[in-house]
This record gives sequence, C-alpha cells and structure tokens, in this order.
Amino acid sequence: MATIVEARNLKKYFQIERGLLRKTAGFIKAVDAIDLTIKKAEIMGLVGESGCGKTTVGKLLLNLIKPDEGEVRIGGVDISEKHADIDLKKKAQIIFQDPYGSLNPRMKVEDIILEGIDIFKLYTGKERNKRLRRLLDIVGLAFSAKNKYPHQFSGGERQRIGIARALSVEPEFIICDEPVSSLDVSIRAQVLNLLKDLQEEFALSYLFISHDLNVVRYISDRIAVMYKGKIVEKAESGKLYYEPLHPYTKYLLSANLSAEPKQRFKKLAYEATEKDVADEGKGCIFYPLCPVSRNICQEINPSFEEVEPYHYVACHLYNR
Repeated sequence: MATIVEARNLKKYFQIERGLLRKTAGFIKAVDAIDLTIKKAEIMGLVGESGCGKTTVGKLLLNLIKPDEGEVRIGGVDISEKHADIDLKKKAQIIFQDPYGSLNPRMKVEDIILEGIDIFKLYTGKERNKRLRRLLDIVGLAFSAKNKYPHQFSGGERQRIGIARALSVEPEFIICDEPVSSLDVSIRAQVLNLLKDLQEEFALSYLFISHDLNVVRYISDRIAVMYKGKIVEKAESGKLYYEPLHPYTKYLLSANLSAEPKQRFKKLAYEATEKDVADEGKGCIFYPLCPVSRNICQEINPSFEEVEPYHYVACHLYNR
C-alpha cells in the first residue's frame, strides 16, 4: 500500500528562558527524533499523556511550525520546499479539538466550508452550490444550516462543520487533533462513526491524536505511543492493546477505564524520585519511573526496534 505521510528524524525543541535577560536555561524536547509513516487509507493513532508532544507532531506534519531537524514528505513531496505549500494545503487538512474556537464566529457556515474551495477555485457557479449541499449532507447537516453562524449550533454540530470544511478541498490526509475530547459521550460516538465512514468512503488517511485509549483503539489500524517527545512503542491496534511491551504503554493501559471487566489491566502506580530530574540526555526517558529499569537504562538510550512482526518498541528489555 502506498505511503502518504513519511516523517524522518523529526525534531522540535523549544527554548526555556529565565531571568531578566531571558537567557536560555535549557530546551523542552517537544518532538525528539521520531520516525512516522502513514499509508493510504490507513488510520494511525497517536496516543500519550498531555504534554508529550502529540499536537506538535501534527503541526509539524502540516508545516504549521518548522522542524529544527528532519524531513516530512506528503504524497512523496518534501513539504519544506517553497512550491509545496499550496499543494500541501489541498492534500492535507486538520480537524481541531475545539469545535467552536476553530470556526470564525463572524462567518456563516456557507462561507466557512466554501473558503478553501474558493481559494483553490475547485468549483464555480452551480457546481459550487452543489458541492456545499453535498458536504453538508455527508456530515449530517441540513442545507438550511448554510445561513447560520457557529454559535447557533451545538458542539457536535460545530465539529461536523469543521469536518465538512476539512473535506471541502478533497484532501488525501487529515489530522484529527482530539476531535471528540470536548464532546458528550453520545455525541462522541456519532462523530467517531462519521469519521470512520468518511475514511472508508473516500479512502482517507488519518493521524488520529488522542489521550483516550478506548477512542484510539476503536478507530485506529495502528497505534503509536508517545512519551516526552519520543515514540516508545508502535503496533497494530489489537496487538498493542492486548500485548503491550513497553512499561509506559502498560502504565497507560492500567490507567484506562474499560467497560469490559475482563479487559481491565492491573493498576500500576509509578512514583517519581530524584532520578526524575537527572540528565535527560542520557539513558531511557522513562527510566525515572520504570519499575523494571536496569543500570543500562540509565546510561544508554534504547533503540527503536521491531521485536515482533509490525511491533516496534524502544526498551532494553527487548533490544537485541
């Protein structure tokens, strides 16, 4: 299957400034040398706790912020090239977490959805109106909604508007950045099913970012687990959920609430110690909290290796 998105050695560090002179005191490694590939018509889940760098990865893939190092290719084109920017905006779109803050409150739904179409001159005249009707119908909104403003809709309806906007320029790849986290549970299920149906109908590729393991497991084909700017484990959805390898993945699963008692994991409680503030340039990033760490974990950063077919992990327990 063709690869739509390919990121290699992607890095993004943010300076920590202190004092009156705002001197650099260090760096936050938001994204630290990650590799990521997403194939056509595939849903890749990206999961991890808040602050681990998930959203920064999404912004880097869309060229919304520039990487310090590394390369991103979408559809085989390096997005850092000057001529690639306009083409990228057609190939790749994003659905934001906040369905209200991401919509211009002064624009009608019609203008919000058709803005991209008008910029790229994809449809004109009667075809433009037909495209608007089709997009509203796809996301389950009445055609009369086109004359309303965002504040006149519920949270779930606003997210549907955001989805219609993302679909308007007929992209191949969509980043879903916590698209259901602010919605009620019942509405969340409707939006998830809508996203899944659209992915199958239009053969779309998603990067689905979330901290909710149940949501990611439901919608994703593969899942990457992120911790402190690094991907520590990657596997097919079912494999990762039922046979996690990395201690951090096991920790996440133990904190996950499941409606199925047989699928609940033993609760793990990791306590930080003084080694949590040790030199982060050395050793495994999870070493300070890991209950099975060894001396090598403190000294050498584990490599990211395929330990089983299509199952990758960065842990000395499995490194050859």
